[in-house]
Amino acid sequence: MNKRSTMHPAGRALRAVVVAGIALSIAGGAGALAQAQGALATRDGQNTEHPCESARPKLSRGSTGDCVHFVQQVLYLEGFRGTPLDGIFGPVTEQSVREYQESAGIKADGIAGPDTWAALIGESALAGR
Repeated sequence: MNKRSTMHPAGRALRAVVVAGIALSIAGGAGALAQAQGALATRDGQNTEHPCESARPKLSRGSTGDCVHFVQQVLYLEGFRGTPLDGIFGPVTEQSVREYQESAGIKADGIAGPDTWAALIGESALAGR
């Protein structure tokens, strides 16, 4: 007997929602990558510096704003794909920063301070400015 024919209609609907959610997640991942790359793109063939690159504020859990969003984008481009791109330095961003710090060989405290900024700017897609 075909399992599909015996599945309850509510089960079929739930399955469709789950499949659609997975498809949107995959598409969202590609969209997030495009968003991160676009924010770090060039203007008129010249690299442009984000204001946070020179300001390099100390960021930690609870911080919000453009500089948090910038750090999240760089982390995302560095391969930390679980990092949200929402401008909110929450527990997931803190963990991504901590993991990045470990991979960069700097103190892994989960705070984007001077050493973290230097590593992010020097090793990211922004290198070579």
